[in-house]
Amino acid sequence: MSIDYQYESLDIKNTGTTAHVPKNYLAKLMYYIKCATNVIQYDLDDRIINYKNYNLLSPDQEKLVVDIAKIFNPDILMQYNVFIVGDDYLTINAADNEFFEVSNNQFGLHISSEIMFAGVARKVKNVMVCRKCWIQDHYYEPMGYYMSKSKCCYKFCKFLDCFARCFDTCCSCCDSDHSCNICCKKVCCLIIWGIIIANIAIIIIANIMNKK
Repeated sequence: MSIDYQYESLDIKNTGTTAHVPKNYLAKLMYYIKCATNVIQYDLDDRIINYKNYNLLSPDQEKLVVDIAKIFNPDILMQYNVFIVGDDYLTINAADNEFFEVSNNQFGLHISSEIMFAGVARKVKNVMVCRKCWIQDHYYEPMGYYMSKSKCCYKFCKFLDCFARCFDTCCSCCDSDHSCNICCKKVCCLIIWGIIIANIAIIIIANIMNKK
């Protein structure tokens, strides 16, 4: 099989297999990482790329998946030509992403046998060609979800810190009146718990929507 890349022909050998990825942001990121490690040599715990069992990961492992996905930024992989993104590079009946072993690289597409990635020289095993919709669905959308989730948690922590400062100031003003001090603490506790419950509900709803 051959594809056209920048108007030059490249002889390639298809090495991919069909995958069925759950419709879940975490599972999609795990599959994306698996694809990236199929392109360049990068050893990982099998649980991180076992996308079919995404629901078995702990919160710390889920965070690790997101951190590793940041390392495998597609923009970096595209610079090395190990990720080729574009709808014109695959036939209509082809899958949205396919892997190829480069068998003839004499037509102008520069692909090194090793690349410097994450500070280490790593072997290039394959090249992945994918449609724009695939990279959007398996990387940018899931990462956008986790980045917005992270920002919400950060803002919430900053709010609690600010609220605590206001709480201390308020209570210091009530030190002379014991009943006022107790009332102030009760009101502040109720507000804090109300905010916490509201944020937990938002996270639960977001996760339910993600699983659909």
